[in-house]
Amino acid sequence: MPAGKLATPGQVLENKEFSGLIDIYADNVTIRNSIVHDGIRVRGSHVLIDHVATSGIAISGGTGHVIQYSNLSGGDDGFHISSTLEPVSGVIIRHNYVHDRRPPKGAHTDGIQVRGVRKLSVVCNNIDLSPYDKTQTAVVFLEWANGGNRDVVVDHNWLNAGGTTLVVAAKNLRVTDNRFGRGFRWNVCRLGNDDAGRSTFFSAGNVWADNGRPVVLCGQTR
Repeated sequence: MPAGKLATPGQVLENKEFSGLIDIYADNVTIRNSIVHDGIRVRGSHVLIDHVATSGIAISGGTGHVIQYSNLSGGDDGFHISSTLEPVSGVIIRHNYVHDRRPPKGAHTDGIQVRGVRKLSVVCNNIDLSPYDKTQTAVVFLEWANGGNRDVVVDHNWLNAGGTTLVVAAKNLRVTDNRFGRGFRWNVCRLGNDDAGRSTFFSAGNVWADNGRPVVLCGQTR
C-alpha cells in the first residue's frame, strides 16, 4: 500500500507493506509486523514500532517511543534521534538488528546517531556495520547538540565496525555488558565534541566478542 502521513491518534497498522516513507505526526501510533521500504520518521509521542523491516528510523520529536524487534538495512543511519525541531525524550531501542547500510552518495552512516535526547535506552541490539567502508562514522554516535544527551544507557548490545565504534558525548551515561567486534577502522571509543564527552561515564562488563577479555572504553577502567 502507499506510504504517507499518519496524523490520526491511536492508529494501529499491522501486517502491511508500504511502498514509500511513513511520517508519524500523531500520538499513540503503532506499526507492527510490517515492511516500510523507504524508512519511518517520528514526530508524535508514544509511538510503538514492533517487528518492522525498514531502511531507517528518524525520531525528531515526542516522548515515550519504543522500537523493538525490527530489522533495519539500507539507507544512511539506522536510527537518527535529534532534538533539532522538538525535544526528544524517553526512547527505548531494544532487540533490533541494524546492518548492511547503503548511504546515498556523499552521505555518512551510523548505526545510531543521537543529536540531543533525554533518557535513552539502547538495549540488546545487534548493530553491525561491517565490513568497514569510508562512509561509516560510528556504530553508536552520541553527539553533543541541541541541548545535549542525558541519562543514556547502552547495555547488552553487540556492536561492531564503524570508523569508531562508540563516540561518547553525554551526561549520566552507562555503557554496560556489551560485546564489541574488532571491525572498526580507527578505535573502539572516542570522546565527543563537548566537555560532556570528556567527563567520566560508567563503564562495566564490556568485552571483546572474540576472546571475552575486557574492553577499556575511552580510558574508563571500571
